[in-house]
Amino acid sequence: MPPPMSGTRLILLLGVICAIAPLSIDMYLPVFPIIADELGVPVATVQLSLSAFFIGLAVGQLLWGPIADRFGRRRPLVAGMLLYTVASAGCALAPDANTLIALRTLQALGGCAGMVIALTIVRDVYDPQEGARVMSRLWLVFGLAPILAPSLGAWVVLFASWRSIFWILTGVGVLCLVATVALLPETRPAAARGALPPAALRHDYAALLGDRRFVGFAVAVACCHATVLAYVTASPFVLITVYGLEPSRYAVLFGITAAALVASAQWNAHLLRRHAPAALLRRASLLPPPLALALVGLAWQQLGGITALVAMLLVYMSVTALIRPNATACALAGHGDRAGTAVSLIGSLQFLLATLASALMSLIDDGTAVPMALAMTLFATAGFVAYRWLAEQA
Repeated sequence: MPPPMSGTRLILLLGVICAIAPLSIDMYLPVFPIIADELGVPVATVQLSLSAFFIGLAVGQLLWGPIADRFGRRRPLVAGMLLYTVASAGCALAPDANTLIALRTLQALGGCAGMVIALTIVRDVYDPQEGARVMSRLWLVFGLAPILAPSLGAWVVLFASWRSIFWILTGVGVLCLVATVALLPETRPAAARGALPPAALRHDYAALLGDRRFVGFAVAVACCHATVLAYVTASPFVLITVYGLEPSRYAVLFGITAAALVASAQWNAHLLRRHAPAALLRRASLLPPPLALALVGLAWQQLGGITALVAMLLVYMSVTALIRPNATACALAGHGDRAGTAVSLIGSLQFLLATLASALMSLIDDGTAVPMALAMTLFATAGFVAYRWLAEQA
């Protein structure tokens, strides 16, 4: 199927739609104390609004994919963007913490429609090799969200209330909703759609879980994502508390790391002009386990101090951008008839393993960088084994 609009415009639109979730997560993080003070609750209560958002993402991803497979891409995406926009406005008007927490759940349920359906549209429109290139290009758009969002949120509250952050997110939702309605045609043929009985839903998930290659690629993506989230979760403590980095310098370093990931994704897109995604994945998959193990050694012995640790983290984050788009494209290659459900399953698996990685770090916390490095090593190795055993040997 040819692209429904120019390639650049499609990538830009899908990238912004994908960016809604990370933007909604990161933009209000710096203002937790301000929200807590205004609503008269502990900061821990405000943090529950972030947990509620993650729950909404986990549940929503399991729902939107099957819905998009049965009813087409465009109408569910419009519904998701509408729910996100209304919930964002509700967050801006929330009179108390409980209301904010409830509305953040609804905001996530709507916003994750974009995450699922945007990647599903890529699968509809492009073949696996070109699809992997497009997914890499998407990083150029939505990969900027975690770089810019915290600083943008902190800047907004210098001049306005924390509620302005959610009004900005409401505006983003309106723009995505209007753009979807005006520019994005349906990419799933009506003949391929159907009803959504529970039996059909169980059949689709069972078929995906019974496909060894799909499971191998999906676990590789999810484990890779878990290692990235382990770094994101632990890095403030590791770099600021353990290594004594100033918070302002940490913000710069976090941005550099995210920029390295985005740049690597663009390099991957360039490589895909000459190499198949499976070939690139086969080579790149060899790197995360030894790199993560090297992190354990650096953290345990504190060799080279913060400079060596950060350099290794930059290399590791760059490698993940060579794995995730290629493994995702390979996972979706044989499932065009249930691409939405496949994307949903991959997304929920990513959330599950990222949660397990966070729990593991809490269990083995010893006040050093070692738990982060060990968690990254465990999941990097698990992803490599699952990919080689299930996907490559199938």
